[in-house]
Amino acid sequence: MHKFLQFPLLFLFGGCLAHANLLTNGGFELGAAGVQSNLTLSTDLRTEGHYIVDTNPSAYHNLWASIGGHPNNTGNMMIVNAATIPDQIVWGQSGITVSANTFYLLSFWVASLYDANPAQFQVKINGTQVGSAYTMPSTVGQWSQDVVLWNSGASTVANLGLFDLTLAANGNDFALDDISFDNPFAPSAAASIPEPGSFVLVAGSLGALYGLRQRFAR
Repeated sequence: MHKFLQFPLLFLFGGCLAHANLLTNGGFELGAAGVQSNLTLSTDLRTEGHYIVDTNPSAYHNLWASIGGHPNNTGNMMIVNAATIPDQIVWGQSGITVSANTFYLLSFWVASLYDANPAQFQVKINGTQVGSAYTMPSTVGQWSQDVVLWNSGASTVANLGLFDLTLAANGNDFALDDISFDNPFAPSAAASIPEPGSFVLVAGSLGALYGLRQRFAR
């Protein structure tokens, strides 16, 4: 968690923020297992619309940044030479069980591998765009985070899709890592239930947070 979201949530819940990531293999520790993508899994990353899960982008293109996964530049990441045709799911996961009328946070980290035409990401949940598009920093090798707050409404299943709106062949190369989707207000099994007064504060914080997406760089 970073400063903007960290303060109100920690203030309200203290140690109750230990909650489970609902995604399978969000950090790509299991390679490409569970990745749903319209892109082609391939070691040929000089071709647009291809991706691989590995530890070093520069091993696949001599002009790309030599970085490791997020955090600490270690481990796997999804390495992408993005597509030049629209409406391609870069990453997705479907059939996630959620509770109705509940807030969830989708968070992901991205890093540009080449400084031309940085990717512009759009999140869709159940086919509907959530928040505005996020253009990643063009600074090569810099991990940045995008966070989207979503209310499930009547839905009890979430189908997630991450799209890239930049369709340029030159550049538009990036790494993706540490994707998470969770209910940040759900207490952990070991945490105590907040006092009734806390729920009043929660409602106020939700009103301020709903519809917002915060972008952070590290």
